[in-house]
Amino acid sequence: DGVLHVTGRDVDETDYAMSFDPSAGAWSLLDGPAEEHLMQDTRAVIARFVREFPGSKPAQIAEALEMPGGTVRATCTRMAKDGQLRAEPGGKYYPATSHTAATVTPVTLQL
Repeated sequence: DGVLHVTGRDVDETDYAMSFDPSAGAWSLLDGPAEEHLMQDTRAVIARFVREFPGSKPAQIAEALEMPGGTVRATCTRMAKDGQLRAEPGGKYYPATSHTAATVTPVTLQL
């Protein structure tokens, strides 16, 4: 797995999480933001859940993911502090940024 960093004069800079399939000899785009795939497992699972169910509270997340409530609460707090989640009044958590579906445009790489 890896991250494709896109930079250039006429494109928006962005990162894409990629996975290599050796049997096909090709890379494929992974779902979700690249930062999510670089996180530790617990943070990545929580981030994916919050992306699918914005406004979730730690108790809801813990129940749905079958994780200890204290672990989820502490992890959500740390993720908000690190900018990986956005905390709102009432203990609700949202994705740190909104990610919209990207249009994939073929590019030619010069090596």
